[in-house]
Amino acid sequence: MVSTPASEPVSNADEFALQAFEHLQEAASFVRDYTGRQMSRMKKYFDSSVKPVSFADGEKVLVYNPKKKRGQFAKWAVLWLGPFRHCNTFTFLTTTTTVR
Repeated sequence: MVSTPASEPVSNADEFALQAFEHLQEAASFVRDYTGRQMSRMKKYFDSSVKPVSFADGEKVLVYNPKKKRGQFAKWAVLWLGPFRHCNTFTFLTTTTTVR
């Protein structure tokens, strides 16, 4: 945890600035470490709930395309393209499709 600054009076402005800078560096380091641990924890919980999806060759699929357009409300935006035919799967995240 970050320690609180000492309540001793500082003799000049240079010492005060140096102490303040060191305390800010300690605080930033603490926040960086805590944020990294929190991100890892959130990733672990998210990954535990995600289930892989597999498609058979030739099956019709929709492609998610979250492109935002100016002047269009997000509520009415069409975020899916397709249907396309699934060709093959390279990895869990990448596949190829053919045009409708």
